[in-house]
Amino acid sequence: GALREVYAKFALSLDSPEKARFDFDRSFRAQLAGRSAGKITIDGGSISVSAPLIKTAGTSCALAVDNCELRNNFNTGNTYIYGGAVYIFDGTCSFRDTVITGCRASEGGAVYCSSECTIYSGTTISGNLATDYGGAFYVNSTLNLYGGVITGNSYTSSSGNGGGIYVPASGTCAIHG
Repeated sequence: GALREVYAKFALSLDSPEKARFDFDRSFRAQLAGRSAGKITIDGGSISVSAPLIKTAGTSCALAVDNCELRNNFNTGNTYIYGGAVYIFDGTCSFRDTVITGCRASEGGAVYCSSECTIYSGTTISGNLATDYGGAFYVNSTLNLYGGVITGNSYTSSSGNGGGIYVPASGTCAIHG
C-alpha cells in the first residue's frame, strides 16, 4: 500500500528526536495518502522533540497530504523550531481530508511553509499551539484556502501574532469560494 511505499523510498526515523519522521530532501513529488479503509495516522506521542513529523527541503518538492491524521508532535528543540507537524522549505504542500491536531512549534504550530500551501475541503486544523507566530499556519508566501476548518489554535508570546494563520506582509492569503 501507499504507506509501505513511503517506508521503502524514504528514511523513516522514529528513534531519533532530532530527525523528522519523514524527511524529504530531494526534488520530487510525494503523496502521503490514506485509503478508503481509513486514514494514515502519524502520532508524535506528545513528547518534546527537535523536529516536525514531516519535513521537505528543495525547490522542486511537492508534498500532497490526503486522508491523513498528524497529531501530538511537540517540535520544541533547537534543531528545527518551525512546524509542529509539517515543515516545508522551498517546496509546495497541499492538504485534503486531513486532520492536524495537538502539535506545537515556535512558528507554525501545525504547519510552517516558506512557499505555497493549499488547504482543501475536509481538512481540519485544530488545537495547535505556536510560541510566537501562527498557531495553525505560518506561510511566508501564499496560502490558498478552498475550504476546511481552522479552529482553536493559538500562540503564547505577548509579541506573537496569528492564532490561526500568520502570513507576513510579503505573503498573501487567498480565500476561494
